Amino acid sequence: MPNTGGTYTLKCINYGSFWIFAVNGILIRDEECASRVTGEWYIINIEKNIMTVNILPNNDDNNRILDVRLTAGGIFSTFIFEQSKSVGF
Repeated sequence: MPNTGGTYTLKCINYGSFWIFAVNGILIRDEECASRVTGEWYIINIEKNIMTVNILPNNDDNNRILDVRLTAGGIFSTFIFEQSKSVGF
């Protein structure tokens, strides 16, 4: 993804809802956080079967990776967002 960031919307068509169980290797144990996780440069929000990921611009001299692990009980899926470093470097 470009260093300018953006908003990405993903829809689950097989399940009516799902939730986040890990972000960048950190398990989400709080049920309230399982549908919304806010990091320094990203916001992940799930409402029913739609996940929206907002990624802020990258002004750093390194690429950034956001690893989002989802589940709907017995199924698991992973989405990896890789953001380019700032163009100025």
